[in-house]
Amino acid sequence: INELTDIIPALEVDIIALQEIENTQSLENLKNNLGDNWIFYRSDDDSNYGTLSYLINTNEIHLNQSPYTILSQYDYQFAWRRPYVLNVSHNNTDYIIINVHYKCCDGSENRRLEASIALESYISNYLENDNVIVLGDFNDLLIDNPNVFTPFLEEYENYLFTDTEIASGSPAYWSFPGWPSHIDHILITNELFGYSYDTQTLLIDEIFYPNNQNLYDIYISDHRPVGIRFQ
Repeated sequence: INELTDIIPALEVDIIALQEIENTQSLENLKNNLGDNWIFYRSDDDSNYGTLSYLINTNEIHLNQSPYTILSQYDYQFAWRRPYVLNVSHNNTDYIIINVHYKCCDGSENRRLEASIALESYISNYLENDNVIVLGDFNDLLIDNPNVFTPFLEEYENYLFTDTEIASGSPAYWSFPGWPSHIDHILITNELFGYSYDTQTLLIDEIFYPNNQNLYDIYISDHRPVGIRFQ
């Protein structure tokens, strides 16, 4: 908690999507350490299982409605981690953020593909004209064949993975250093194509735990965060 309390203000981050929160009290402690202007939401407050969550800076972000889950009919495909939707506005512009955590591991590629199909269908049917950002632990590679993200990649006029350059670049900037691989992604819809943006893997493990990946894994995560900043 102390490390994250230092990191978040330094990065000037306004929304954080988290995939593996197992303890509500720890998340509340983090929120309290950040200040009165922060709030948090967790998709299942009563679960000790690693659930999807948000931390939100209310000084910068207006919450249009409480976060909600979608696609419950595809619980198996999403490994019972239903996509968690956040509807917010910033500078009088609305954004829909969808936090995901796909099924992990080799042998589950078909479940991840089916999750992509379901998610793309939902966006195209219900969020066709919205500024949509999908982000999280997708547990698969962007540069791969066959590819579980084909439903989005084939619709290249409508969707873009903003971290493609990271995925095709040096392993030093990949989001899962223990493998190593790059499996955490940010996807935007074409309503945001005209924006200027910067996507980076945040190498906070090298800042706070240089040369000791094990401590980073223990105290923060086995993943590095991937962030996007829009201008």
